[in-house]
Amino acid sequence: MLYSDRSPTGYGKAAQQQDKKPHKFLLETRGLRLQLTRMDYSFGTWIKRRRKALDLTQQDLAARVGCSLSLIFKLESDERRPSRQIAQLLAEHLEIPVEQRDLFLKVARQEKSIATLGSSMPLLGTVGVPSKAKLPTLLTSLIGREHELRAIIQQLQDPNCRLLTLTGPGGIGKTRLAQEVAQQLHDVFTQGACFVSLVGTSSSEFIIPAVADALGYSFSGTGELKAQLLNFLKDKHILLVLDNLEHLLNGIELLDEILIHAPQVKLLTTSREQLNLQAEWTFDVQGLPIPTTLETSDLESNSASALFIQRAKQAKRGFTLIEGDAEAIQRICQLVEGSPLGLELAATWVRMIPVKEIANEIGRSMDFLSTAARDVPERHRSIRAVFDHSWNLLPGDERQVMMRLSIFPSGFTREAAEQVAGATLFQLAALVHKSLLRSVDGHEGRYDLHEMVRQYAGLKLQDDTDEHAQALERYANYFAGWLRQQESHLQSPQLQEALAQIRLEIDNLRFAWNWMVAHRHISNLRDSLVSLFVFHDIQNWIRQGAALFEQAVMALQSDDSAQEQHAIALGELMTCQGHMSWHLGDIEKARYLFQQGLKLLSPYRDCAMLAELLLYLSVLEHSQGDYSAARRLAEECVALNREQGRGPGTGYALSNLGMVCLTQGEYETAYTYLKEGVSMMRSIQFPRGAAITLARLGTAAIPLGRLDEAGQVLEESLEITRRLNDRWGIGNTLNYLGLLAFARGEYERAESLLQESVALFDEDGDQILHASTLTDLGHILIERGAERQARNAFQQALQIAVRIQTIPIALSALVGIATLYAQQGMIERAFTLAVHSWVHPASSQQTKDRAEHLCQELEKQLSPEQVEAARMKAQSLTWKDLIQEVMLPAA
Repeated sequence: MLYSDRSPTGYGKAAQQQDKKPHKFLLETRGLRLQLTRMDYSFGTWIKRRRKALDLTQQDLAARVGCSLSLIFKLESDERRPSRQIAQLLAEHLEIPVEQRDLFLKVARQEKSIATLGSSMPLLGTVGVPSKAKLPTLLTSLIGREHELRAIIQQLQDPNCRLLTLTGPGGIGKTRLAQEVAQQLHDVFTQGACFVSLVGTSSSEFIIPAVADALGYSFSGTGELKAQLLNFLKDKHILLVLDNLEHLLNGIELLDEILIHAPQVKLLTTSREQLNLQAEWTFDVQGLPIPTTLETSDLESNSASALFIQRAKQAKRGFTLIEGDAEAIQRICQLVEGSPLGLELAATWVRMIPVKEIANEIGRSMDFLSTAARDVPERHRSIRAVFDHSWNLLPGDERQVMMRLSIFPSGFTREAAEQVAGATLFQLAALVHKSLLRSVDGHEGRYDLHEMVRQYAGLKLQDDTDEHAQALERYANYFAGWLRQQESHLQSPQLQEALAQIRLEIDNLRFAWNWMVAHRHISNLRDSLVSLFVFHDIQNWIRQGAALFEQAVMALQSDDSAQEQHAIALGELMTCQGHMSWHLGDIEKARYLFQQGLKLLSPYRDCAMLAELLLYLSVLEHSQGDYSAARRLAEECVALNREQGRGPGTGYALSNLGMVCLTQGEYETAYTYLKEGVSMMRSIQFPRGAAITLARLGTAAIPLGRLDEAGQVLEESLEITRRLNDRWGIGNTLNYLGLLAFARGEYERAESLLQESVALFDEDGDQILHASTLTDLGHILIERGAERQARNAFQQALQIAVRIQTIPIALSALVGIATLYAQQGMIERAFTLAVHSWVHPASSQQTKDRAEHLCQELEKQLSPEQVEAARMKAQSLTWKDLIQEVMLPAA
């Protein structure tokens, strides 16, 4: 039965084979109603409609082709496929245009999909639409599956079916069938179809990044990843194909949320078991039909045997059937129960042994295919014989390499294979030729294993406890060393390339990290943490990074080791986790981790992470308005980096110290530090560091009246950040360019630049910079006379500031609200807010200057008694009290 009892239609195999009556249904696409029928994807129906269009009876066509009437009947009822000779005659007598005959022959021989016949007899209307998702290139043709394709497509067109799961044992062809459905329906959906492979995804928390990566969507900032993804999908009309979900069922509730928040998204998933969601419809994918006769023409038209023969021809040039092969192929199809993967793997051996011997070898382990033993993994019960057969034919050295390669969850390079598995180039080539290893398209020198092959080889490895442990240790050692090598690249012009390489290896790196943590492998953890930290920080994968470092911190805290390296590693990990926590707005947790890390690392002044900790603690205090603490830490950070001779660290430390001085109103001092920071970044050829510091130098030049210089360095910063695709840097520089335009009196341009910056940080979820740029925008809108929009900007900024406890931003917004109150004649309320912001120690110098100027103007309009009362109120209330008073629903 193709559908479970939960499927409303109950459309089963018998119905597939017997119900030949067209059942029409309608598809709504951008206002266009397209008619589809069950039979539209049948080659037989295409022949029948073509024959009728030419006003031919079945007997007429049989006479012209020179075949029996029975053959025409079987062709049109999809019981048979034509031989090459018959297909050529059909092309001639059905008047297929000469330029389309080659395509027709390929469709007839099941080398091309029926949908590719196109305009000769359109089977599916399509609409050209923009912004299509991209699908992976399919390197092999789909053999058979016409009935399944038709049924799946029909189900997906049912408005009630939003989530359809293709279920079945491993190797049965769920993935390939889902890919074909995606290809055929790609033009039906406005944004097309998107294929998401979850094979290498180690945990349900990484489903969201995997989906986003397949969609080409990049996360940024500290906003929740799920919320960002749901927001991106909410107005998309797309078919989302999620492949291999069986190992991620504990996080499957995400699918329900997608269906709720994105009403035009349809989900097609593959899994070895049902997802057990209320919205789920299921389709059971079975093996290909097994040939019932031994005639060569019947073998070539049967899906299972045709697949074996085609793959055998690919494996061995000039492969042809000899006496006895028909029976052997039939037996192979029976032994693997029509499993496409089983047939493909069996066919690869034709270049080494005869077909009959392949059947005999598989037959010797047939019991594994049907075992019900509880100690045999479920994923292997229907296809183990194929793997056992392949395994038994491998030389001993190749078996050992295969076992060791099974450690990699998501592919590997030649270098990694050599270091971890001891694999030579010759052995890798041999395994590729035997279809047990694949070259990854688009990544030269990279390989991967079919997931079923990897799991099978992994079980073999686990049987040898010592070999398994040694392979895991080599794996962890290799990636720890690899990550250590990436540190310098992440602080150089090779930054983008390094990020791409780490992103490609991320599943391997997480698996290796888990092993290091579980085994408390201190040296490997220390070698790995910097690159992983920098990668997650730049990518804004804050939550994933926080989880990785928290896992390690908890593991090391549970040990009572008194070793020096243990203490240093724990301090470094706490620093990384603390910075991620600060990004997430958990200030108290971040402060605790920094303080504990400082106790552990202070005795080791040569530890580079100690300087990083001082920098991040300074940033935290700066964001909270404790400028004296922030400056003391910043100065200590500069001194320590100089002492250690760390170029990038010194540059960033000077940049941070300059910003603290700028906030305190020491503009010349800030300018001097930032100028030195730029020189340092340029001298070590670190473009990202230079761009960040240039932008800050530009904003420091503005209050000094050096507007031309500010413009030059800010434009240079923008050019670098755009080239690096550094969204955080782009948003920052746009903000500063807006402030420069404001200083020049170019209010319209200033508003445009700030609007762009606000939108970018809002989209990326960067809470602090979103709130900060909103306050800057609010002040510009006041000058533009847009009081209502200004009030909305200030109120949004206040809401964020209260939530993440950023007092300086809140005080700046309160001065903006006070200015609006003054314009509305609410003089006493305005004066109270201005006085509070003026005298508050967390106010920046710019905020103090604005508040002081406003107070001086307002005091002229108040009596001494009113001034004193307002001052008393300003001193008696906290900034939170004042915010609560002024917060009104944004218009």
